[in-house]
This record gives sequence, C-alpha cells and structure tokens, in this order.
Amino acid sequence: MPLAYSIGWNGKMLDGKLQTRWSYTIRTQAKHKYSRFLRLGQKLNLNNLQWYIDYNMTYDDLDRMKIASNELAEMLTTNTEGKIYVGKVRYQVWVTKMNWHFATDWNLMLKGMYETTSLTKSEQFNNYRKALGYAGAVEYYPARKEKQNLHIFLAYTGRKYKYTKQSLMTNYNTSRIELGMMYRMKVL
Repeated sequence: MPLAYSIGWNGKMLDGKLQTRWSYTIRTQAKHKYSRFLRLGQKLNLNNLQWYIDYNMTYDDLDRMKIASNELAEMLTTNTEGKIYVGKVRYQVWVTKMNWHFATDWNLMLKGMYETTSLTKSEQFNNYRKALGYAGAVEYYPARKEKQNLHIFLAYTGRKYKYTKQSLMTNYNTSRIELGMMYRMKVL
C-alpha cells in the first residue's frame, strides 16, 4: 500500500531575512521497502543578495532515482534492460546558490553542488561516487522597469564525477558555455 508520512517546518526570522525549510519524509516503495528523505534548507534574503544552502539526504531500500542502478547495471547483471533496482542506496547532496544584484538590471548568479552516492551494504560501492557541480552566470534585465520578463545571459556550467578505484568506473567531466536570451510571457 503506497503511504507517505511527512513532517516539515518553514520558518522566517529577522523580518524574513533568514528563512528555513526543513522536512523529513518516509514512504513505502514495496512490501517492507521504504524511502526516507531529510531536507534542511536555509536562505538569506536581503535586498540585493539572496543566498541559500541546502542539505538533502535520501536513503532508499530500492533505488528510486536510479542513478546508482543505471551506473552499476552492467557490472551487476547481464540482463540490463533498465529493470534492475539496487538496494540500500544513500544519496547526499549539498547545494548552495547566490544571486547578487550588483547594479541596476544586472545579476550575478553562482551555484555549487557536492553529491555523494553510496550502496551502504556493499564494500565495493560504499561512497563510490562523488560529483561536483558549479555554475555561474551574468544576467542583464533590460526591460525591468516596464515589468517585462526579458533577460540576456552568459552562463557556464561544469560537473566533475569521481569514482573510487574499487568501483572500477572511470572519472569524467562535463562543461558548457551558454549565451542566450529568455522572455517569459504571461498568458493568464
């Protein structure tokens, strides 16, 4: 029977300048199989600066996100048609993001992420994967006074994936640079 239990707390302190969002959730995945989530988020909300730091921990009896299952499928079985779910998987993620409105109509966005993946009942795959992500963007909002949601941006995004030697997996990196324009129209 699919059931979920959640408890959460949203808080505002110092006239809304410090905000918190914390929660814990447990839900059933299958008979005697559960998924647990812990979320701890903090945000500093000033006039020209917004900055948050979040911690997320997920512990699944069956790998709901399938990151570890997809990466390890070929090593663990010969029949890999996407049907394998590894068990006792823990994901931990720390994310931080800052938006700084350093001048009229200009914004600097910086974001960082650190993630670990672990099969907690396996010596070979315990904390086998670490991922580091980073992004930065300079954004210009030329029509903010007219309440138009148009912005032009230059952004960089990169990720590094590092695996333990015992996992027999290969490290790799990704990166991209974007130059673009975005306009959002209000329909309703």
